[in-house]
Amino acid sequence: MDAKHWDDSVSPAKLASPLLSLPPEIRNEIYDFSIEWPNFTDLFARIHEYQDFLQDQESSKWAPLCRITRPQMAPMRTPSILLLNRQLGSEALDSLYKKPLIIDSPPPYVPQLTRPMDITQFISEVTLQNLRFVVLKMDLNHQRNRMSGAAWLKTVEMLLEVWFERNCLEWIEVQANYNPPSKALGWTFGDAAHHRNVMSMLSMLKAFGEHIPVVWISEARIGKMIRKAPERH
Repeated sequence: MDAKHWDDSVSPAKLASPLLSLPPEIRNEIYDFSIEWPNFTDLFARIHEYQDFLQDQESSKWAPLCRITRPQMAPMRTPSILLLNRQLGSEALDSLYKKPLIIDSPPPYVPQLTRPMDITQFISEVTLQNLRFVVLKMDLNHQRNRMSGAAWLKTVEMLLEVWFERNCLEWIEVQANYNPPSKALGWTFGDAAHHRNVMSMLSMLKAFGEHIPVVWISEARIGKMIRKAPERH
């Protein structure tokens, strides 16, 4: 704040948030209800919808002949409760980090971009490194999404690169849904590439389990690695 606008008559007590007058237990309940990790499926779906809308606009007879659509993302905003003051922000963050971050979809593929999107465009490296609990919910069936293997491989590579640099992880929970296509029916080049990407990605996570507990909730065709997830605090 500029010095000439500062009022010495305003005491620190008057500047404090009324939330600080509440017991810590009540404040924790408020944090629990007021702040959540982003829902990546919804976020990525909105990007897809926006791209579809722009492509429809381009195909319109009224669209200019030479227009290249560039994808746009809404700016990421910091939740207001983190900006009230330092103590409340610290307490709210501590409450948030007790919740697992659920990544249930890789970033979308946007043809107009020269480079694929990566997960750090939606959640910062610093935040990823401060996470304590992470859940990866991966639908890896090639029949539903032919790009899922490559997209998840890139996402996991980026996550592990960030976490090997620094992390506060206590555990990662992996929910992998994968049924390889039958070899008896013959594999296409796409089937083979998808399977190779999936196996590579799951092997990376298995190797990372030597450093951080990785909890496998389903059998992912890389050996039976089913065990109970630790309780979330």
